[in-house]
Amino acid sequence: MIPLLEPDLTGGQVMVTRFECGTLWNLLWILAMHMRLKIDVRRQSRGFVGVKGLIDWRRRTFLSISLWRDLDSVYSMGNVRRHVSAARV
Repeated sequence: MIPLLEPDLTGGQVMVTRFECGTLWNLLWILAMHMRLKIDVRRQSRGFVGVKGLIDWRRRTFLSISLWRDLDSVYSMGNVRRHVSAARV
């Protein structure tokens, strides 16, 4: 099998995380946690370019789309203590 696309690890990285919250309260909680976490990621990780959140209120779903300089930058989120704790939730 020949792959159609080859990843370019020297280019930037896009990470999309989908949160299916179920209830309005869970969605609001995730949004609040994401806003707070965004500050820590910006301060403590390297290579972070930016993040955009998209909310589907009807389906109670939140998409977090983050941009990074390179793949190693994505792994630097492991150094952000609040992100590690949030990932366990």
